[in-house]
Amino acid sequence: MREKEYLLQRYTAILSLIGAVLIMSGAMMLTPLVLIITRPEEMADAWAFILPALLQMVSGTLLRKQFRSTEAETLTIQEGGIVVLISWLIVILFTTWPFISVAGLSFSQAFFEAMSGWTTTGLSVVNVTTASPIILLWRSIIQLAGGAGWAIIMMSTLAGPTGVAVSGAEGRSEQIAPHVRQSARLVMLIYVCYAAAGSLAYWLAGMSSFDAVN
Repeated sequence: MREKEYLLQRYTAILSLIGAVLIMSGAMMLTPLVLIITRPEEMADAWAFILPALLQMVSGTLLRKQFRSTEAETLTIQEGGIVVLISWLIVILFTTWPFISVAGLSFSQAFFEAMSGWTTTGLSVVNVTTASPIILLWRSIIQLAGGAGWAIIMMSTLAGPTGVAVSGAEGRSEQIAPHVRQSARLVMLIYVCYAAAGSLAYWLAGMSSFDAVN
């Protein structure tokens, strides 16, 4: 009986954290919609981001409510690996949606593009000369998030051993700050500053503001 209770507790913690990742990933998927402010014509493709984002957030919320534990969610490095693996696969599958529906890629091409973006390998099958601006912005966002350490950023709201297990499972065992939450904030600050500085430099060199950001 104790073994069953222990396994139930571990599965509960894993599924609850996967739910948290889906909620944050869904929210991030809405960020390309800010482009509609300056480019209203992109509104036609907004559903390709809103629908998968809502599906992720609703699914994540249901997981959090169903499996949320009253105790602190502490993971081992092995359990952290499970969270990272399952979360990566789910989020990458949702990431393919805009590439298929807006960019017209096949599933294999969209999966390759999403995987390449999150892992920041630099490979791409998107024709940047014909792709819509909202797709180009989405590529830039997932590459920025992937480079900043997706698991660390997604787990930045989780303190203690949980964050250490997840970031360690992603291959980032050394922290630049004493705590995972501090490391996540510092990593994001560094990447945002680099992105802002680079965009400003390109803009000053004569690029349009959109091209400079991307």
